[in-house]
Parts: sequence; structure tokens; C-alpha cells
Amino acid sequence: LARALVVEPKVLLLDEPLSNLDAHLRLRMREELVRLQRKLGITTIYVTHDQEEALSISDRIAVMNSGRVEQVGSPEEVYNSPATPFVATFVGRSTVVRGVIGRRLDGGLVELVKGGFRLIGLDNTGGAPEGSEALAVMRPESFKYPAEKGDANVIEGVVAITMFLGWRAQVRLEAQGVSLNILVPPKMAPKPGSKMRVSISVEDVKIYRPEGALILE
Repeated sequence: LARALVVEPKVLLLDEPLSNLDAHLRLRMREELVRLQRKLGITTIYVTHDQEEALSISDRIAVMNSGRVEQVGSPEEVYNSPATPFVATFVGRSTVVRGVIGRRLDGGLVELVKGGFRLIGLDNTGGAPEGSEALAVMRPESFKYPAEKGDANVIEGVVAITMFLGWRAQVRLEAQGVSLNILVPPKMAPKPGSKMRVSISVEDVKIYRPEGALILE
């Protein structure tokens, strides 16, 4: 890095520079790279497979899929408003429900149906007809627990697995044949086998056509 900077380049190209460092040193060097870039003002193109790294240090992110750019935007735009099913399921953690298009509602909302399970969310299908295949993508941290009276998309199920992650607990909730990944504060984590009632706002449910989505079965 020092050899590259000493010639004062107009553009600095970094290809996974922190990949061989241990976790603590990687965090320290991430901050050091941001400090250097801000101080020197050099446009930097940074290639990484570490999504947290990309989100934390970038001003703009380009998400690539098989050599094709799927979306370019700020970290907040890419994470909160993914443009394609691939970006929605590739960037960050996601919980995905496959189903079919049900009712269409006012305000750009649409219903996703899978058996007796129903979700209402933002329509990103481009007007897909009723009955066509679709999927709902949600962030595990977007679920509200416990659900309250009047909440949208209230879901009740049985806890299959609870995993302690330190800052959060990850819960696998089984509800009407659907599996959901949910993040909750560790002290609120329910035990496996117990009932759990959660909700999620319609704005936090993104409904897409399934083509291009990255789903690990």
C-alpha cells in the first residue's frame, strides 16, 4: 500500500487487501484505509467478497453478478432498497418466502400467498399477474417481537432453533409451513419449542419475481 501511495496515483485499485488478516486486525485496517482515503482524497476502487467490509467503508457500491453490474448506489440504498432479486438475496442477511401473487392493494402493495401463509409487501414484480410465482424478501432484524395489536403482517409459529450470536440471537421460526430467520435481543430469545408471535411492516417486505434470486436451500 505504501509503494502504491508514494507515486500519488489518481486512482487506487485494491483487490481484497484484507482477506488474509485475522478478524481483529482486519477491523483495524478497515478503519485505517478509510482514514487514509479521506486524508489523501484518492478515488479508490475496492474489490471484496466481505459484505460488511463493503457496506462500512464505501461511499458507493457496485454489486456484480457473473460479470454484470446489478445495482450501483450508496450502502444505504443497496441494503434498504435492492433493485433486483439477486441484490435483495445476496447483500446482507435475508429471510425468503416463496409463494404466488395474491391480491393487489392500493399504494403499490401486493399479497404473497403460500398455502395458508400470507404476507403483504411492496410490489417489485413489475406488475406480475395474480397466481404467478414470486418471493418475499425480509431482513431478519426487521421483525418486531413481540407483535402488538394493530401491527401489520402478524405471524405466529413455533421456535425450531435459537442460536446465540453475542449482540443478537438468531431464531428459526416455523409458521404454517414457512421458515423465517429472525434476530432478537439475546435476553428476549425464546426457547426451542415455544410459541412466538412476531410482525413486520409492509415497507420491510419486498416482493419480487423469483428469477435471479440467490437462495440457498
